[in-house]
Amino acid sequence: MPSSLPKKVLLTTLCEKRTFATIGQVSPNSVIAWLDIGPIERMGPMVEKFRVHWAGEGFTNYFQARVIMQWSTTGEIWNPAPEAQLIAYQNADGEVIGSYYTTDSNFGLRLRMGMECENESGSLVESGSITAVLETVLKS
Repeated sequence: MPSSLPKKVLLTTLCEKRTFATIGQVSPNSVIAWLDIGPIERMGPMVEKFRVHWAGEGFTNYFQARVIMQWSTTGEIWNPAPEAQLIAYQNADGEVIGSYYTTDSNFGLRLRMGMECENESGSLVESGSITAVLETVLKS
């Protein structure tokens, strides 16, 4: 007989082949697009861990992006600052699966996730197409 119950895993598409772009300036040079995370928005206390499955294509020379997360009790004040990183900056075409994010003190009553895009260098508008899927493992 197994010693533990099987985990429940939810997959949520954060974006699919969506083009993101920077604002084309040196400082500040990042922009955050908040993503629709559906029911995950209210599931923080049930979460054991997250990770992001990522595919990028058509990245211009100095474009980089990552998925970030914040939590809130009321939806008025968002923590932590700076945001928690669910997948590190990606700066090239290709696919990657991020490491699990397990800091449960950041799994608050309300969650939001965003795509943060910035120029690695220079001040031109840079862009890339991204597919990101959130894997959520729930507590048993």
